[in-house]
Amino acid sequence: MTRSLLLIGGGVNGSIVEAVRHPALERVDYVELDPAILELAREYFPDEWRMLQADPRVRVHVTDGRLFVKTTPSAFDVVIVNLPEPQNAQLNRFYTTEFFREVWSRLTPTGVLSFQLRSSEDYISPELAQYLRTIHKSLRAVFPDVTVIPGETVHFFAARHTGILASGAAELLARLRARNLRTSYVSEYFIPFRMMPDRMLDLETQIRPVPSTPTNRDFVPVAYYFDVALWGSQFNQFYRRLFRGLAGIPFGSLLVAAGMLPAALAISGRFVKDRRRRLQVAAGACTAATGFTMIGLEILLLLAFQAVFGYVYQQLAIVIAAFMAGMALGSWLSLRRPATGDMRVLAMIQMLVAAAPLVLLGLFAAMERATGSLVLVASRAVFPGAALVSGLLGGFEFPLASRISFRGTEPSAKTRLGSLYALDLAGSCLAAILFSTWFVPVFGFFRTALLSATVSMVPAITAILLVCGADPEEEAPQPAGAHQRPAR
Repeated sequence: MTRSLLLIGGGVNGSIVEAVRHPALERVDYVELDPAILELAREYFPDEWRMLQADPRVRVHVTDGRLFVKTTPSAFDVVIVNLPEPQNAQLNRFYTTEFFREVWSRLTPTGVLSFQLRSSEDYISPELAQYLRTIHKSLRAVFPDVTVIPGETVHFFAARHTGILASGAAELLARLRARNLRTSYVSEYFIPFRMMPDRMLDLETQIRPVPSTPTNRDFVPVAYYFDVALWGSQFNQFYRRLFRGLAGIPFGSLLVAAGMLPAALAISGRFVKDRRRRLQVAAGACTAATGFTMIGLEILLLLAFQAVFGYVYQQLAIVIAAFMAGMALGSWLSLRRPATGDMRVLAMIQMLVAAAPLVLLGLFAAMERATGSLVLVASRAVFPGAALVSGLLGGFEFPLASRISFRGTEPSAKTRLGSLYALDLAGSCLAAILFSTWFVPVFGFFRTALLSATVSMVPAITAILLVCGADPEEEAPQPAGAHQRPAR
């Protein structure tokens, strides 16, 4: 008997009105992230809104659905996720094994979870099958009993224990008749058609996980990559081949390439006879690698915070502000240090930049293993603190690289400062594209952090080698200069 319902999203489209028709229902918790949705409902659907406001069984919560599931002490007979499919990392959080496990812990012993995804009435393309298999496998990793109803929209139902879900159309119709409900879209003809045994078996066969099927996780959000690949395959065969090819690249090969590219640049600089020119090449390589790593760290921090804590606008703004404050503080400290031993300090900072993704990896691993309110409390301080330190490293390095790059040059040549900043922006742009569209969803947070560390490690080693052969003249104090990183 369904007495309590948790509805995440989609409550003002008629879902709550249909839900409260069930006579045994005693409580409906409706969670909506965007308060503007509720304002639109109040303005354009006044009759329905007044009915919801007047019904004492309905409780509206304006917060993140994932955060609500984490923090609520209530248990529910039914949880319905009425959200868009995992088109991005923010929505993907509601289709991961971690979220399914959190829902499992909030269900009563006879509780049921339900959600829906786009599909096809007849033909299941390879991209669609891969997409549905991933969600199916992730759901089955938590729930022992899963039923998938085919159609243009596939409906997933999962129960904590076997024997809870209806075994077929006849049993489902009998439950519907027992509640004396008058439905508009679900009829005695509709349910048997949707649940024809041959259609059910065909869909189950096509989306049954295979050994190569990945699991959708908070820190390996592969489902949104498959969703983008599915969307792209509908328009052009090029996108189909592109996404399939990128997903098939082995991580080891990519890791080797990530180290070889900056290594080739560093080695090429060794053939330059002018040592001062070699220092400039090393400073430029460090700047580009740091731009790549810093933006990558910011993306990882934001996505990890979102997965652990929830999509809370104010808290995300604090994380971003902490990163920018760290950059400003780092630049301020770097400009006020004596202009001696710049190359030695640059090598040390670059080593710290290379280590930062690995430290962040450890932070993510600890957050993934920890549970309960402690994680939520710690995340309020840990994530802004990590963002502050990450920004500080990037802000501190740019003035160092500027002094090294333009030491001993004519004053007019210092107008080429824009070239160094261009390297920083090029690394940042490349990281923003690769991290969000490929590295994070396909390889996950941990492997992406290792890639980022590898990219920054080679310039760090190059800088160390140059320090070992530094000339005293190059370590001499230089006039103070305003080589501060421009604002992004």
